[in-house]
Amino acid sequence: MGVPSLVQKQHADEHRIKAFVSFLFLCIVLLVAFSHVYFNQQLAQHSYFDSVRFLKENRSVHISDEHGGTQLKAWLGIPLPENSKSYKCRPRDLTNNETDAVCFEWIDQARLQVTVQETEHLRCYEIHWQSLSSSFAPLDCFDASESVWFGGGLTTEGMKWPLNKLNIPLSPFVTGQGNDVKWGSILKRRFFSSTGAAIVVDENVPLWLEFKDDKLCVESRSGYPYNTESLPVLNYSICTGPDAPTTIRLLADNGLWDGVRKDEMEVIRELLQDPVWRFDLISASGNLVESLRNFTNRILSVEWTSPGYLMLTRPWEAFVGDLEFDTSQFDDLEAAFEIIHRKGFKIAVGTSPYFSTFSQSYEEGLIESNRSFWLSQPPRDDGPLVPSLVSKDDDNSLVVLDPTYLPAAKWFSKKLSNLKKKYTVDAVVLDLGTTESLPKHFQLEVDTVDPSKLTTYFLKAVRSTLPTVLATSSAIEMPKLPTFVITPKAAPTWDGLQTTLPSVLTLSILGYPFIICPPVGGNVSPGESTASKELYIRWLEFNTFLPVIQYKILPFDYDDETMEIAEKLATLRKTLVMPIIRKIADESVLSAAPIIRPIWFLDSEDPECFSDETNDQFLIGDKILVAPILTPETFERDIYLPRGVWKDGMDGSLRKGGRWLNGYKVNLRQIPYFIRMPDGTRL
Repeated sequence: MGVPSLVQKQHADEHRIKAFVSFLFLCIVLLVAFSHVYFNQQLAQHSYFDSVRFLKENRSVHISDEHGGTQLKAWLGIPLPENSKSYKCRPRDLTNNETDAVCFEWIDQARLQVTVQETEHLRCYEIHWQSLSSSFAPLDCFDASESVWFGGGLTTEGMKWPLNKLNIPLSPFVTGQGNDVKWGSILKRRFFSSTGAAIVVDENVPLWLEFKDDKLCVESRSGYPYNTESLPVLNYSICTGPDAPTTIRLLADNGLWDGVRKDEMEVIRELLQDPVWRFDLISASGNLVESLRNFTNRILSVEWTSPGYLMLTRPWEAFVGDLEFDTSQFDDLEAAFEIIHRKGFKIAVGTSPYFSTFSQSYEEGLIESNRSFWLSQPPRDDGPLVPSLVSKDDDNSLVVLDPTYLPAAKWFSKKLSNLKKKYTVDAVVLDLGTTESLPKHFQLEVDTVDPSKLTTYFLKAVRSTLPTVLATSSAIEMPKLPTFVITPKAAPTWDGLQTTLPSVLTLSILGYPFIICPPVGGNVSPGESTASKELYIRWLEFNTFLPVIQYKILPFDYDDETMEIAEKLATLRKTLVMPIIRKIADESVLSAAPIIRPIWFLDSEDPECFSDETNDQFLIGDKILVAPILTPETFERDIYLPRGVWKDGMDGSLRKGGRWLNGYKVNLRQIPYFIRMPDGTRL
């Protein structure tokens, strides 16, 4: 090899060495930079409790499940600037002297305190925000992009299941009817995730809530519609369990049974066993007493029907709040009621705490110069309290009872008791309205932050002397039994039918197992067309599997085929459905466990059970799976069976679970349902 070749080879070796050294230097620089960033992240990130990581820079929280996966991700104190300086709280600032609490304070802005409570299968992190400035409203958000969320209650802009399908801007979490409030008439401050996490907000928080862009956000904000002007406080719990059904069960109110008498249990069983027959007086014509007699005679004209509760809805008074039947419309009503009772019916009348200013009751309520029974405007310069006027159901001159004023509550209860005795009425159904039918500003004898809580006071007032309140239209907690909750009206359309199942499932997991749904065929208003034959039959098939079945339009109003289908479904309900519902209902009295359940209650580890394609199926307990037909001209559908062995209710065949039945055929006379067989059953 010549000298030039040796020189060229030497230069090549030098270049390779330089390149290697440069690469090695670059790797060292990147490693040092990564270590620096990682080290600083670890400095900012702390693990204050088992399974919880907290990044102080942006106040993000990661809660892990028992397998190390993310169970919940949250961002706390959204209004605080990122990287804002926090300090440890002084011992004297800790709530309830919680010495083991984790507490931070942002000077002149807010204070955050976190404690933990544990039971065998449930861990709850208690979050307590205290605003230190009128410009700071505590706002926390939770990631909903990788999980499915349920709960909250009914909504006014199309009932959806799950919550991820909603797009609700930040708005007050109070009962409403679709004007300025986005939430409906039955609520509960609980939200559940498919991962087994739950958010439970304290009842005294002036809660605003948002669900959009894959985030659930809760905020505490003083002022209208809440009755508080103090610096806002945000108290809530983040609870985690091994799975969603377990978390729901452990957070349920297991005290529904407390104080329930034997006769009240009979009322529950009667509502489950026999239909509710709704007679809308506003839709009746001619002689009302004669119309009522004819209605009950038609019900008993066929063998498969049975008398149950006959529900008389308003208007039955001359003026709203008279609490006395209008004698000009009802001739010899006492005698008519006696005959109806002999036929086996029980009578329930609809009433409310709203009173017309033209009613005799209004005058009775003006008892003193400076105090009345009515919700009143805040006084000016120590002047008298002036009743506030409200509008409801096209009546623009109403006042509202103050249920927190004891003399008013006793007076109202006594009026209803007198009505019951005079006409042998068996029960009342309360239309309690929502916060949107209350005055904007009013004064109560007993202050309460959330105006929705008036529903609880109303129920308590009525039940003090009239135990049988059959149902209530509005609630923020499950009423004392035997009172059921009754869901809002549903239009006699396919959309009306489709909103019923999301409502039932939502209320069931929130701790409202005893529900009365809209009547078969929907709520038909005067001048409105009734449901088509197909819609009526599909609605009847669906309602056959619900805890209570309610009729307003009778099957007799259609044709012989509809009557035949109704008879077949009545037999199915009596022989198969009711024994199971009765058994589960007895369990629900003790534990508030849902009677109607989403299919993921049976297998929360199966992702198919949480999919959009299975949202229109449901379970009765863990025994019957129902896949109703909720769309027009539909004669086949896909059905998912969770794990186990299932008996096809239509043909009696056994089917293996954990799989789809695609293109399952069904005619107008059929509804797909499947009975879960005991473990170990062989195909």
